[in-house]
Amino acid sequence: MAAPKIIMPALSGGVRIAIVGVGISGAYLGARLSHLGVRAVGLEAQGEDNYRSPCAWATSIDGIRGYLRTVDVDIEEYVLREADGVYVDLGGTLHRVPTRRLATFDKPAVILRMAREFEVRRRARVRGASSIDSDVIVDATGVHRAVIGPAERGTDLVLPAYQLTVRYREPWLDEFYVRPFPRYSGYLWQFPLGGGRFFVGAGDLNHDHLRRLSEFLGEHPPDEVISRDGRPIRISPPGILRPMWRLEGERTIVAVGEAAGAVLPVLGEGILPSLESSEALAGHLASGGFSAESYERELIGRFSVFRAAYRFVRRKQEGTCRAADPRCLLDAARLAAFFSSERGRTLTGVAPGPQHISLALRPFRGRPQRRLYRRGVDLPGVPGRRGRVVRHLYAFALAATIGGSSAAALVESFWRLERPLGSVEALAASIAISVTVLFLAMLLSFKLTEELVNRGVLRWDGNY
Repeated sequence: MAAPKIIMPALSGGVRIAIVGVGISGAYLGARLSHLGVRAVGLEAQGEDNYRSPCAWATSIDGIRGYLRTVDVDIEEYVLREADGVYVDLGGTLHRVPTRRLATFDKPAVILRMAREFEVRRRARVRGASSIDSDVIVDATGVHRAVIGPAERGTDLVLPAYQLTVRYREPWLDEFYVRPFPRYSGYLWQFPLGGGRFFVGAGDLNHDHLRRLSEFLGEHPPDEVISRDGRPIRISPPGILRPMWRLEGERTIVAVGEAAGAVLPVLGEGILPSLESSEALAGHLASGGFSAESYERELIGRFSVFRAAYRFVRRKQEGTCRAADPRCLLDAARLAAFFSSERGRTLTGVAPGPQHISLALRPFRGRPQRRLYRRGVDLPGVPGRRGRVVRHLYAFALAATIGGSSAAALVESFWRLERPLGSVEALAASIAISVTVLFLAMLLSFKLTEELVNRGVLRWDGNY
């Protein structure tokens, strides 16, 4: 049964604005528009009770303060734990990187506080743009892009991630801790929340984050696991991620925050970029002549360094970043300048020295892997069309094995059971056996692929 259409009230100026998703970007956008004299209505699936906002809750206090002041929120009231440096684990060697007011804060409380500045309809059922009667629909649903829809093929890249909230009576390290994975495929983090509570999580494009997280927790077992959250992280920035907006009839649907790719690929920092994108969109909506194209151009300009970070990280992951490659060197130089700049340190809360930047940007060792597809399995060292043929043969072999095993089980079991049981009973039993064999064959195929990925024979692209 289709959900009833959500009718938006007539707003000042005749433009009806709906904000779908009242997370950090949606809540700030609605509050900011309210302070600018523009009314908008937020649509949020969660209620206020037990509201959850799964992420590491870490940001630059100096960076977020200016945004929240515009909506009458004092960030200092919500700080949980301020960092005394970030400890980066590079192959067992800890490097302390200085910070500039990097801290964890009570993100759900800040979101709920901002949401009080404008009308929010909670537990709203949104089934696409057709269910909302509005002139401008803002998709602030983060990685889901629930309204604007999936990104164009080849433009979106998400990092599978999993995070636990744990408690230590005697923490092994009561500080911010990060362990990058080889080739920038992902990283593991431990962020303190105060009172012995920590966020411990990991994300990896190679889908190896659960194993790495399990190993870390085996090395440092917590006294209590409070909660678990699985949530991917988008790392495709504006200018790479498309579309940023679209038209549906007379309505304009536009993305903001993580739905628009406002996440720094190197660090996964999305809180401040999301607020920056919301500030830009608020300015355009309040101007009286909203143009989605102008908003998109502004975002692409604001986050141009994010595209350099994206290209650099992707080349690192593929092993194609070489000292003789001028494009890679140019992106590395731009990133080094960004992290050394005032904007970079304010946005990230990290104040690295030249030695820390050099450690982060130096080429990884190892045999390069040629990336052949936007989606699916990448096979190292197999170029061009031949690589596509090999990929299809691999997929065909798996499908043939799974289907053949199931069909063979169906025929063999029916042939053996027909005489003692009769045709009807034999057919029912054969179908049950065939389904069981199908499930086991699929499970074994998944385990085989996972083992080949872990051994480096196959590489699984994070777009899949």
